[in-house]
Amino acid sequence: MNVKNKLAKSMLVVAIVAACSSAAIAANQAPSANELGSFQALSTQGQRAFTDISAARLELFQGQTKQAVSHVKDAQQALKLAQSDNTALKKAASELQVKDNQGKADTSTTVTSWLPIWGDTVVQDSYMASPQKVKAVADANNKLKHGDAKGAAETLRLADVDIDAAIALAPLKQTMTDVDQAAKQLASDKFYEANLTLKQAQDGVRYASTALDFTANKHGLQPAGSFTETVTPSS
Repeated sequence: MNVKNKLAKSMLVVAIVAACSSAAIAANQAPSANELGSFQALSTQGQRAFTDISAARLELFQGQTKQAVSHVKDAQQALKLAQSDNTALKKAASELQVKDNQGKADTSTTVTSWLPIWGDTVVQDSYMASPQKVKAVADANNKLKHGDAKGAAETLRLADVDIDAAIALAPLKQTMTDVDQAAKQLASDKFYEANLTLKQAQDGVRYASTALDFTANKHGLQPAGSFTETVTPSS
């Protein structure tokens, strides 16, 4: 099933994943190489960078070049901060089995730092066939409304409700290169070229999804598992 349908039918939010992984972050322990194979948290700075990139492109289209320059500078700063926020997944594209914006599989074997800039949690359609699972989803939603994300995850785990996480990943180094290049082009009044370069940064985002397995460890209940299914948000 494609991501748009999954998100449309989902009854859960990404709060489950975010809250369940927050304990590890709060413990001030950087993820190990093995742990980086699993989704831990979104990159706030990465999200800010891409918000700035989108804003800059819109401003260039509207002829607001000074504002575009400001947003590109903000994107540069956010990406620098993203290098050290411990959210990057260090994997080759072939390991993550990600696809590009055109739905083509990326077979690169070069290890890359990927910034998770968007994510959501979705429930598999099959849960509707089971009254017990329907009740578990309703109970989990109620727990989420009261701020009990860990309890919601435990409820779903005990009811054997299948959960997927969809995620957007941006290649950190290449994105920084593109944004820096756009800044240089703007400084030379090459506005058309800068817009295309920023579009290139956006087009570099890859998409993947994974089935989430909630397991208990020293940090509490957390999602475990690596990305195996490939998806695109527009399909």
